[in-house]
Amino acid sequence: RALNLHLQRFVFDLQTLARKKVGLKYRFPSSFPASALLEPSGLENVSSAGTYRLRTILCHRGTNATSGHYVARTFIVGDGDEAAWWKLDDREATCLGNNPFGDRRG
Repeated sequence: RALNLHLQRFVFDLQTLARKKVGLKYRFPSSFPASALLEPSGLENVSSAGTYRLRTILCHRGTNATSGHYVARTFIVGDGDEAAWWKLDDREATCLGNNPFGDRRG
């Protein structure tokens, strides 16, 4: 099972009468309880709903809402205990290690 969340990162600008890209940063957890998305009245036992773990991020690259490019960052589990985040672009795949945006320390 999978849960897909879409954050609409574009707004309609009433001054220009055009869609505009929202450039604010957004932080999201690497995991969260499913009960955060469910109404208690809809389930007999909300605590049994489980936990969702972040596995894919789809990023729009471009300066405006009418053009640009999408790049995926996805967590891939390989053979054995191998697991890592990968950046998947049209022509290349880059291993990012344990961070979906690569090593940001340097």
